[in-house]
Amino acid sequence: MLSLLIIKNLALIIGLGILIILSLSLLIKTMNGWFLLKRKDLSLFQIKNNDRVMFIAPHPDDEILAAGGLLTSLLKNSIPIKFIYLTCGDSNPSLFWRDKKIKFSPAKFIQTGIERKQEAETAIKILGGNKKDLVFLGYPDHHLWQMWLKPKINIVSSTTLLNHSPYDFTFKKHRRYKGDNILNDLNELIKEFKPTIILCPHLKETNFDHRASSLFVKKSIKEINWSGKLYHYLIHYKYLRLFRVYPPKNLLKKKEKILYPPYSLWKKNKWFSFWLLPDQLKIKKMALQKYESQRMVPTLNWLFKSFSAQNEIFQIIDYSSGSSKRNFFTRL
Repeated sequence: MLSLLIIKNLALIIGLGILIILSLSLLIKTMNGWFLLKRKDLSLFQIKNNDRVMFIAPHPDDEILAAGGLLTSLLKNSIPIKFIYLTCGDSNPSLFWRDKKIKFSPAKFIQTGIERKQEAETAIKILGGNKKDLVFLGYPDHHLWQMWLKPKINIVSSTTLLNHSPYDFTFKKHRRYKGDNILNDLNELIKEFKPTIILCPHLKETNFDHRASSLFVKKSIKEINWSGKLYHYLIHYKYLRLFRVYPPKNLLKKKEKILYPPYSLWKKNKWFSFWLLPDQLKIKKMALQKYESQRMVPTLNWLFKSFSAQNEIFQIIDYSSGSSKRNFFTRL
């Protein structure tokens, strides 16, 4: 009897805990939606006819999620673009869903990295790009934050069990897993390509690989004294790291979905929106479909659907000299 009473009380406590969490989640989402009504409209994303764009992604798929429509328009209008992938996403959870196992050999994770690289090439081709414009650095998935905190330590990947890149297609073969190496690679690539616009993850991302990527980029452009416009994109954001407020879930499936930045990250006149034309949204969805390794994971599949929206948003930090050149287009 005593054990039954304990079980009942435990079940009650767990049930109340789940109810509180769900209630708080709903309250936060409701408040975030209410605050949307209190702020100003998003500015229109603009680009010049002589711009050169560099997109920096922690993992293959981030480029399509955050800016698939924008990139489609840039490529269509022959704006030079360089894609830089810091990792090959070789710690992909899809292995667990596909093979129904718990343990995998290092070789299996390395093969996953090769597959995700191939998925990126296919996705970019759908946008109108060329695989020659893709640069893979091959650093370890899920370890970029560790590399940022200890840039001189040669770390070991928990999945490949290596302290260096195993891929023969990376920017520098067999590059050691050191934060200083990431920084040096970025310095070299930015100086060589000379972008006027760089897109990278937001500093407030709740994904640590994304946050570390942003910090590496900011340190790099400071070291080389880069001049241009830095746009941050947002893919993962949770309030208190528990309650997802971005990207929002589309409760009305037949209604057009519009993305707004979370109110907690809102800054006046700092967020810009690119509005997708119907054919651009169609191309973006087609490109996302090519990341098959990601879509088999239920949570990631939901994330992909969340970014099938009418617009894409970016926050700007302007490092340019302030020259006033004619805009190539205001709506791509």
